[in-house]
Amino acid sequence: MQLLKITPLTFLVLTTVFILPSLSFGASEFEKWKKEELESYTEFRDERDKAFTQYLKEQWQEFKLFQGEKPYKKPKPVKIPVVKKDPARKIVPFKGNVVKEIPLPAIPRKPKRPKKLEEIIPPLLVKKGKKLNFDFYGMSVVMNYDPKLKAKLSGKVNKDSISSYWESLSKPDYEDLLMQLDYFKKELKLNDWGYHLFVYRVGEKIYGPSKKETTLFVWFILSKSGYETKIGYNNNTIFLLLPTKNKLYSIPYLTLDDNRYYALSFDGRAKKLGSLYTYKGKYPGASDWMDYDIKTTPAFAKKRSSRSLDFSYGGKKFIIPVEYDKAVVEFFEFYPQTNFEVYFAATTSPEAGTSLIKALKPIVEGKTEGEAVNIILRFVQTAFKYKTDNGQFGREKYMLPDETLFYPYSDCEDRSIIFAYLVKNLTGLKVVALHYPNHIATAVKFNDEIEGDYVIYAGQKYLVCDPTYINADIGMAMPKFKKVNAKIIPIEPNGE
Repeated sequence: MQLLKITPLTFLVLTTVFILPSLSFGASEFEKWKKEELESYTEFRDERDKAFTQYLKEQWQEFKLFQGEKPYKKPKPVKIPVVKKDPARKIVPFKGNVVKEIPLPAIPRKPKRPKKLEEIIPPLLVKKGKKLNFDFYGMSVVMNYDPKLKAKLSGKVNKDSISSYWESLSKPDYEDLLMQLDYFKKELKLNDWGYHLFVYRVGEKIYGPSKKETTLFVWFILSKSGYETKIGYNNNTIFLLLPTKNKLYSIPYLTLDDNRYYALSFDGRAKKLGSLYTYKGKYPGASDWMDYDIKTTPAFAKKRSSRSLDFSYGGKKFIIPVEYDKAVVEFFEFYPQTNFEVYFAATTSPEAGTSLIKALKPIVEGKTEGEAVNIILRFVQTAFKYKTDNGQFGREKYMLPDETLFYPYSDCEDRSIIFAYLVKNLTGLKVVALHYPNHIATAVKFNDEIEGDYVIYAGQKYLVCDPTYINADIGMAMPKFKKVNAKIIPIEPNGE
């Protein structure tokens, strides 16, 4: 997404100087033309903000908020079943296709970053105004902004004070800040949530402890960045309202024209709201919805950490040394809870992905598909301790592989996500997720005919593989779910 989506005159100041000298303009003619175009653009911008400011003074209504859907219909089990170890029970000697040589994930070599990203901002971005610096997940960020962007919310929170705030911010030079924000979004490989969070951090640095002004600043900047964004208020408190391409869980929302607008926070705390005042319209040109897909790993300063995991299979004990990126873990700590599909298709840091594949590769390489997946299954079942999200975090939280490697506990969806990643990258087999009323498991499509519990997806047989059913082999569903119809979630290839 390009941040300035106003008219073809966007970035005029930056582009005309380099393009137009090749045309047959005299110096005076060029300056006259540039002046007229800038005045035309400024007039258009001012008229648009003037109309929106007036709209904000009039068109507010009270809306009821819904408290947010829960991803599970029932509470997840606190204790999980274990297949009893029977001395007479032996691992089934799977027959069939063999897992051939497994390539290690390629780690792109990245150039060394300077200590301050400010040093590599393209020269076209004019550094003017007040300097601002802050840490963003280990990256030392230095920016510049017009000090007039630090506007005060006058008086009580209502439509008049909010309208006045918008008017105050629309007059200073905000375009230069938008261009810097766009640069950092691309440089740090931020998705929409990352950009959203980055803008909030900028607002915090400008406004300090004032959450009201910071939230209004984010509303203004996101709107100017092309995102459809609304603001709402209730009892002198201000809330940011955002429509999203993804479904979000456990977050209050209101409905406008059959579309959900979520009252998002930045600390992961669910707010209980009855109603709030907002408006139906939107800022002209701000039509993009937030997309929380995770297609790339953010390019933060690496915070490599390591640990050793162990598991036993077929009478042998294996030690699995793994690495993960603590900066990635910190970034996803309060990631909005969204569709399971997002997590199963998400990228994994090079540290986590490569260390896992490298450690498990010699154990599964040369094995049949069935035994290879069974080994991966036993690793995920027994190398991680189980505890529900509520038990560990006091809230529901889905974890990506880096997080599962970092935190002391994991539950069903976390194990299913890392299991699916490993099966796809170690064997190349297709995997789907199985969503039960209070549980997540997986199923794998084998090229060999293997007996066991299975589901049919797209006309093909997928054998149930449950990473939370301790010591269970492939084809063994938890007894309580054997006769329960699960929603089948297709899993797309991981990004990057």
